[in-house]
Amino acid sequence: MDIHCIFEDAGFLDEVTDQAAWRREKAVEYPDDDRNVKSVAALDALADWITAHPSAPVLGELADALEYLYAGPDYGITFVPSVSERLGRYGFHDGRPESPETFLTDLVAAIAREVAS
Repeated sequence: MDIHCIFEDAGFLDEVTDQAAWRREKAVEYPDDDRNVKSVAALDALADWITAHPSAPVLGELADALEYLYAGPDYGITFVPSVSERLGRYGFHDGRPESPETFLTDLVAAIAREVAS
């Protein structure tokens, strides 16, 4: 399967960029809180990493995991925090954010646990 088609269908890369745009708005709204700026940088780096590594094994694993997650009757409702919430928190909290590949690997593992339960 072509990873770009899968992500277009799943909307994952769009969700990454949407979360970055939302954090940019929050950075303007709360200029004294640098966590939003850090999160924007982390989300932009995540989007860049995905675009630069289209054949990375973790992206294929993520595409499969998202397909399973959203195929069920609950449509990912029981997956808490949701994919969107996890993206929205990426790079937000204090400290250096995990690498894009580590974040994606951890996301795949969390989805696998949810699907298996």
